[in-house]
Amino acid sequence: GIREGMAIADIGAGIGQFTFHFAGLVGPKGLVYAEDIDESTFELLKYTVKTENIKNVIPLLGTPTDMKLPADALDMAVLIHVYRSIVVGMDEEGPERLKSFFDGFFASIAKALKKDGTLVMVDHKSPEFDVSSETITAELKKRNFRLTGEIPLKGRNFVFFFKKAPAGTASKASGAAKR
Repeated sequence: GIREGMAIADIGAGIGQFTFHFAGLVGPKGLVYAEDIDESTFELLKYTVKTENIKNVIPLLGTPTDMKLPADALDMAVLIHVYRSIVVGMDEEGPERLKSFFDGFFASIAKALKKDGTLVMVDHKSPEFDVSSETITAELKKRNFRLTGEIPLKGRNFVFFFKKAPAGTASKASGAAKR
């Protein structure tokens, strides 16, 4: 669904494996924010953007819970193999730390998405770390996102599409579950 003129974010862009493909799809009137928290990969990405004179890619060095994305600017935010990496990387820190992390992480994304913006997650299921369709959908619902589509790929891979839910939807749902 990436179209010419869109503003998208490649969150966890690394050295730009997908960033530059996205830049071609959005064209010269579009914009790609290439965000990463690793300073060395960020520097490589920044170097490529500069030396190749790529005008529609903006490299951003974010933090784990603040991607430094502009508010209400994105038509789409894309996470490719990021969710599972976070879950696996924080496995030893416990569920409360992961919950707190995801609260800030997804709030930063929600803030950057336009009202009708889409969050796209490409990843693979991992039963050993409780990464499943049900788990991901529940985690995003708690953070005011609603699942709008899913594409299963070969093996354990998937693509999920989320939209921001109307304000208060998550709290109503969690409040009803407590009763």
